[in-house]
Amino acid sequence: MAFTDAFKKATGLPPHAFLLDQRIKAARSDLADPLRTVASVALQYRFSSPQHFATAFK
Repeated sequence: MAFTDAFKKATGLPPHAFLLDQRIKAARSDLADPLRTVASVALQYRFSSPQHFATAFK
């Protein structure tokens, strides 16, 4: 069984989607801080731009 298939079977998501989900979950708690901007959180979690982050967050 290929890694991707085994990973999806274990987590319910392919590796890329799983990692994106984990980044979004972590970023959500940081966005609750009123002193943080969307741009700073996006950069912290390695999104290419605040726009890309917002699209992924939806």
